[in-house]
Amino acid sequence: MQQADRAHSATDALASPGNDREISTSRRTALVGLTIGAASAALLASSRAGAEQSASVSAPMRAALEAEKRAERQSETYHDQVYVPARRRLDDSERAIPHVVYDINKMHGVYAVWSTASAGDVTHCKRVVSNEAYCDDRKRPAREFLAIVEKREEKLASLRATSGFDEIYERSDRLADRAYRAAVAVIELPSQSLQDLCAKVELAERRFDTDGWVWEAVVADIRRLA
Repeated sequence: MQQADRAHSATDALASPGNDREISTSRRTALVGLTIGAASAALLASSRAGAEQSASVSAPMRAALEAEKRAERQSETYHDQVYVPARRRLDDSERAIPHVVYDINKMHGVYAVWSTASAGDVTHCKRVVSNEAYCDDRKRPAREFLAIVEKREEKLASLRATSGFDEIYERSDRLADRAYRAAVAVIELPSQSLQDLCAKVELAERRFDTDGWVWEAVVADIRRLA
């Protein structure tokens, strides 16, 4: 999936420098996550052990889970079958536009070779052009190189605009966002039974790891069902 993992390890959070309040909050979050994680594991084990005797999840939870599965499946299918091939085609087309090497012979006694493939060269030339301390003779090669860079970037922009990739990217992003919101809806739906809660925890482990807001919802369910 396109969503980046947002969770950081408890060890990193506790070891990172920062004010006491941030460290205390990180430690508390880590301990809560470990505690709820252990409780959730026990709930899952208990539920699975008595699976034959236990009832299925409630109708609202079943509907929410099915909606989440449909949204995730649609997002992944579009990403794999449409987005990835389109991204590869665009990458191949962009690589076909060659970079340019700008060779400067004896500029003020300094030999230099700049390339459009080098972000450092581009940054250096921009600094030269904007530096009032440099004379026009020193700035002229930099301006010429930056004009070459701009011309290549225009070709890339035109290629992307005619490829249709931006529309594909936006649709893939919308589908991923819809799948995420469907998963959030499952987490935020109040559990009506331990089976609901176990289904929620399984989804949380698969999609959200140990994000604090997820465990807040789980704690609320445990208190409601206790």
